[in-house]
This record gives sequence, structure tokens and C-alpha cells, in this order.
Amino acid sequence: DSDDAAVEAYKLKNEQAFAAKANDPDFFKVSIQGSGDNFVYAKRIKQGDGPVIYYNSRVTAYYKGWLIDSKEGEYFDQRVPYAAPAKLAVSSASSNAYTSGGVTYGVPAPIAGWTIALQNMKVGDKWEVWIPQTLGYGANDYSSIPGYSTLVFEIEVIERTSEVAGTTDKEDYPTS
Repeated sequence: DSDDAAVEAYKLKNEQAFAAKANDPDFFKVSIQGSGDNFVYAKRIKQGDGPVIYYNSRVTAYYKGWLIDSKEGEYFDQRVPYAAPAKLAVSSASSNAYTSGGVTYGVPAPIAGWTIALQNMKVGDKWEVWIPQTLGYGANDYSSIPGYSTLVFEIEVIERTSEVAGTTDKEDYPTS
């Protein structure tokens, strides 16, 4: 049916846009030890000189997120310098988020693509990160984001706020 064909065409377009970053000299492949074939592509916009980010870190960050066919300035989500930065856990190991009555409390963990990117960043870094749908929201629609979307984020790490006690030793998760 035509809906299935449209979904397959959208999926293919997004997979091809992500794969094309392999040939873009401004971008580099980013992965973490133990992540198998899971990786994102990133372009360094600004080099930071702060501490490295670990699996069990919590950070504050500014970001903008868009889809591959978004118009300039059209974002599905953003926390930019004139707004309060996002506070988030780098992974589920440092998250204490819970939902009650439809409201989320605590420090949430990001999508898997962010976890991979953040563990390769330092405080002060600003990167453009391309995340395949397998490390984003997958086949499911999420809010205004269609299933199978490659996600593009500009992420600037402002601060590493803490390491969470009792989580896996940060030395088990090297950043390169």
C-alpha cells in the first residue's frame, strides 16, 4: 500500500543521508568500547578544554535537534543559551528519572546516540551529531518525529555536574 511505500522511502532517505556522512571530511565516526557496530557521526564545531564525560556522569548542555529535511531554524527540540540548559544523565546508570501522573521527575537519560556522543566529548565541546534511527527513536513515531528518522543535534556541553556513586567504574568506559 502507498503508506508502506512512503514509510520505506522515508527510511531509505534517512539511512542514505546518515551513510553519506562517512564521505564528508568534516565528520568523524564516534563509538564507545563495547557498543559493537553502533556509532554516530560528529563534526567538531568548538573544541572544549574541560574534563571528559563518563558513562556515569551527569551533564548540563545546550542543544538543538532537527531532522534531515528540516528547514533552517526548524527544530523539533532545543535548549539554547537564552534558555535554561538541559540537565541529563549520560546513561541509564546515572539517571534517577521517574514518571508520576504524566510528569517526569529527576535526571533523565538521553537516547542511545547521545550516550555514545557524550562519552567522547569534553566540557566546552560543541558538536553537530548525526544519529541513526537505531540509536534514536527507531521505527516508532515520537512526538513530532516520524519513525525511522535520522536525528541531527548540535550539542554543547556546559558542565559535568557529577559522577553517580555506585555506578560502574568510569575506567571501564574509555572515551576514545
